[in-house]
Amino acid sequence: MAVMVLLYLLVTRPVGFRIRKRWILPGAAAVFGLLTLLNYTRNARYYEAAGVSDPVSMSIVQALTYLGTPFQVALGTANAIHFRGATFSQPPDEWWTVLVPTFFRSEPRTGDATGTNRYSQFVDYNASLTTNSAFADTLATFGPWGLVASLVLIASAALLFGHFAQYGNGLALIPGVVLYGMAEYWRILLFSQGIFVYLVIATLIAACAVAAFRGTPNRLREPDLGGGKLMDAVSPRSLS
Repeated sequence: MAVMVLLYLLVTRPVGFRIRKRWILPGAAAVFGLLTLLNYTRNARYYEAAGVSDPVSMSIVQALTYLGTPFQVALGTANAIHFRGATFSQPPDEWWTVLVPTFFRSEPRTGDATGTNRYSQFVDYNASLTTNSAFADTLATFGPWGLVASLVLIASAALLFGHFAQYGNGLALIPGVVLYGMAEYWRILLFSQGIFVYLVIATLIAACAVAAFRGTPNRLREPDLGGGKLMDAVSPRSLS
């Protein structure tokens, strides 16, 4: 998430920002090396028990696991619905809870309630993996109407992105968080998760606190756009 927010700010804020071609390969190698080190310190024993011994192979297997599994589960579940007539019915009074933030739900959806057991018979995946497909998990847990209701979350997130992308102060962090949620949607539905709601609300509270501390109207300098333009701390900048 931090990388996604940083890339969003780098691309959209400083004028003239660009990535030099000669730094692409060294940069990619450095990122892979760092991820390899972090993955090894976190998962070395797990992969050694599975017969994978060197750190590079561990990173490759890790990437294949977390990138490949959601696609495999989504396609396998869709295939089961289309060709085998598989259904994932839910009580009619539960589908709307997909819209409720996870910390407000009466019962944590863990274990059997995740719905993974409902599609495990149709697709092969490691049982220790829990974020296997936003499509399959939502469908199996909340039913078809829950999948439709999740579109409301996505549309609301898109509106958040479009609105706060107009800001040039700290509120510009919110679109980066939304962008991360969009990027992860193939794997997990984040828009009702506590971490997503918390980050959006915490950023809003921080911006209001800064505005109150500095006085009203509070004016903060936008990123340098060539003219040193000033803006209100809690008002979107003009797009003209």
